[in-house]
Amino acid sequence: MTTAFKKVSTNVVVDKYEADETISALKLVTATSDSNAEVAEPDTFANSKVLGLAMTTGNLGDKIKILTFGPIKDPFFTFGLNEELFLGPSGVVTNSVAGLNFVTRIGHSLGSGAIFIDIETPIEIT
Repeated sequence: MTTAFKKVSTNVVVDKYEADETISALKLVTATSDSNAEVAEPDTFANSKVLGLAMTTGNLGDKIKILTFGPIKDPFFTFGLNEELFLGPSGVVTNSVAGLNFVTRIGHSLGSGAIFIDIETPIEIT
């Protein structure tokens, strides 16, 4: 990978990628090259391979910070403690896999206001 990553601490890894489209903070993203990313989707195996969670918002061509492993706090996260979390439509973090073609577990909740990112390989739902 040609992009430099920054280890924020021993428990958090953040990379910088160029946005291939407008990406909002707290959306799950997938890599489109070794230095670019777009919003992840659970519609195909390739689109559901989650790189991480966008920590910043960016437009086409902007560098955005992506959390690839570790905890993140934000009041947006209202999941119960220890709930498993997944990639949902339009890159949304969800606790439900209903109606998805591919399921990508992206981590778990640390209680209201925090989640832990630990991304797994997508699984096709048949």
